[in-house]
Amino acid sequence: RQPVAGTPHLHPAAAQEVSTRVPMRYEIRRNTAAKHSVLTITKDEFESIQDSRDMLLRILVIEQRYDILVGNYLELERQIFHCNSEYVVHPSFDQSQFTSATTLIDRSLGNLLSSARSFIDQAKNGADPDDLKLINQYFADEYDSSLAYRTMEALRNYSQHCGLPTQALHYTGSWRDIEDVDKSRLVQSVVPALSTETLRREKTFKATVLAELEARQLERHPIMPLLREYLGALSHALAHIRELYSDRQSEWLAGMQRPASRYCKFDGNSLGTGVVAVARTEEGSVEAEIHLLSDIGKNLKPCNKVTGPW
Repeated sequence: RQPVAGTPHLHPAAAQEVSTRVPMRYEIRRNTAAKHSVLTITKDEFESIQDSRDMLLRILVIEQRYDILVGNYLELERQIFHCNSEYVVHPSFDQSQFTSATTLIDRSLGNLLSSARSFIDQAKNGADPDDLKLINQYFADEYDSSLAYRTMEALRNYSQHCGLPTQALHYTGSWRDIEDVDKSRLVQSVVPALSTETLRREKTFKATVLAELEARQLERHPIMPLLREYLGALSHALAHIRELYSDRQSEWLAGMQRPASRYCKFDGNSLGTGVVAVARTEEGSVEAEIHLLSDIGKNLKPCNKVTGPW
């Protein structure tokens, strides 16, 4: 059938979209079966609330990814302490004990490196183009200025695709202040390390980073000092990201709190709980619901204080 003269000819898919578009109502109400007031708002107001909620959730997930990273670091330190304690009590390790200790440390170190990658990816996920450019630069600056950062990134890639992250595990012990009977003590430690000989032989570790490590003229490189510097660099990048979003984070929180306060003035009751912004069809079916008094802001406050001991 030919289109009627003077009317636009829509593509069939576009025509179907227009015909199936459902009129919506937007309102703020209490999420309760008890009798309560309903405040009508505009579509733009609802979408502004939705945008504020979505951006706050994004910032919260970045902080949670960092918290997971720090938790995995603590787990690695505990595993090393556990292996060291075993060494102190049972100094004559057999091969099975050595293999078990290496496996424990490799597992914790692998988890840590994977969570570092997840943190970096999440920091970039959903950022608008201008913010993404800045965030990429924050991490690039840390990468360029730190051999430890480059080494840990190369080690993560190597361990995910080629081999285990620990190539050597040293058990060391030495007496300190031996000349003073009261102060003398035996200091023992477990030291996971990278072996440039192993990495060179396998030819899968990033060549430019391997050359930098070899320039240090050490055959084995203790991992923990490199790892702590790497975590410090990631923490510096996070500090920049927090600063980038600081003012907007306050605006997004206000973008959820103001409608809730406005509703309570309209309703004549205190804030309480269960105040929601709702998008519903004319028939009453709820299409979207946003809790205006959620704990996002409360959850962000303690996260924003975590920076690590680096």
